[in-house]
Amino acid sequence: MWHLMLECAVRSVLIAAGTAAVLTLARVKTAGARHAAWTGVVLWMLVLPLWTAWVPKATLRMLPAQAAPAVSRTEPLGSLAPAPDAASARHLAKGHARRWPGSDWRSLVAITYFLGVAVLLMRLASGTIRANRLVRMARLREGRLTSAWCAAPLTVGWLRPKVILPECWRSWTRDQLDAVLSHEQEHARRRDPMVQWLALFNRAIFWFHPLAWVLERRLSALAEEACDTAVLAAGYDPFDYTRYLLEMAQSVARSGARIQVLGMGMPGSFLAKRIRRILDVRPHPRLARPRMICAAIACAAVSAVFAVSVVDRRAPVQTTTPKGERAAWTPARVPESQAREAPPKPLPRPRTLLAQARSQPPEPLPDRRLVALCFDLSAMTEGDLTRAVDAARKMVQSRLQPQDRFAIMTYRGAEVRVAQDFTDDRDLLVRTIEHVTGADMSSADTRSAVLGTVIRTLAPLEARKALVMLTARPADGTDAEELKTAATRARVAVYVVNVHG
Repeated sequence: MWHLMLECAVRSVLIAAGTAAVLTLARVKTAGARHAAWTGVVLWMLVLPLWTAWVPKATLRMLPAQAAPAVSRTEPLGSLAPAPDAASARHLAKGHARRWPGSDWRSLVAITYFLGVAVLLMRLASGTIRANRLVRMARLREGRLTSAWCAAPLTVGWLRPKVILPECWRSWTRDQLDAVLSHEQEHARRRDPMVQWLALFNRAIFWFHPLAWVLERRLSALAEEACDTAVLAAGYDPFDYTRYLLEMAQSVARSGARIQVLGMGMPGSFLAKRIRRILDVRPHPRLARPRMICAAIACAAVSAVFAVSVVDRRAPVQTTTPKGERAAWTPARVPESQAREAPPKPLPRPRTLLAQARSQPPEPLPDRRLVALCFDLSAMTEGDLTRAVDAARKMVQSRLQPQDRFAIMTYRGAEVRVAQDFTDDRDLLVRTIEHVTGADMSSADTRSAVLGTVIRTLAPLEARKALVMLTARPADGTDAEELKTAATRARVAVYVVNVHG
């Protein structure tokens, strides 16, 4: 969960930087256009968690190829450990029982994150309830919704925003009332209360991200600026309009507090900046429609690229092998387009990998680590297979390194089948794992017998190998020394994962 939110936080920063660059290069200065652009950033931030988790991404191979780090020949990859005795098992169980779940830093991060989200969502829910109550308690006075709870005008509501005036509005002049209504009706036309609610919701979800707080304040200021521009464009005098704003601010100061619910108010924040902007004698900037369309398309394109793309390293340049030297054996890689068209098919015979190794003896690969994931289907129920698939998928997604090559194998009926040859294509491996089927409990073999069969299958490969056996069989101590000797001779480090935990 935390890595997903961290990825979304980084992507949102890139989207915001791209949007700011487009607005600067296109010289977009109108408040309405900038408000729309930053609203798009908020919407992207809200969509990113679901988009990142469920929508496929396009790979952009931009970085130079990274050389795989060499692995020392003497570096141990693992060992075949015998099953612990009963006393050791009880000791381990007691040690795990004494561990507090929150001691894991991931648990602490998750608890802190959800606690912050809960606090801000409760504040947002409280504000929403207060806004609805304010609308219900407002009374019609001379055709205008009026509330004694408001010290300044407010626009409240999502689909049908309503303007609520304070009790003192009947003492205003006609010009002041018209200016106030023009400002608030512009808020209602632009659906600013709904945008502000989305910005507050985004701030609650990404409370740890400074960008979410900046966007909420930025959208509020731009909404006020856009409405001020609309009022001045309607022909109202800037000096009179500024005086109205100052009177509103004094009214709020006298009341001690302004009822701030999910709506927009005329005085708002950044009052000094608003007044300086209103009294500016320079003409307000206008944005031509062609430039506005181009800027909108550019913002959408930049945001989409940062949202769906994954930067990957370029494939290394193919070099010819000098005459007289044999090229190092590397397993074939299925093209990504071909892998997406149809699910991976199992090899016709389980010994295809061995036949290739015998017909074309591979050179030793000191800088490669071959990892075989083997599903012991002969001792699994459907529930066991589901847990095994989840464990294998997580292992491939988190442990596959540039120097690794993973293969997917299955054991059933004393026969080893290769579902996917060694490859570093993470997506292809995950799809192959998800297509593993055929769990049953028909075999009476021991765990040692199964491991011995798989080790003999991997023995002809001249490389350092690791075998991860996913099984539901109980541990057995038969032929432990003989099995360890066979694994050492075959250069296979064995790890047994019991899907029962």
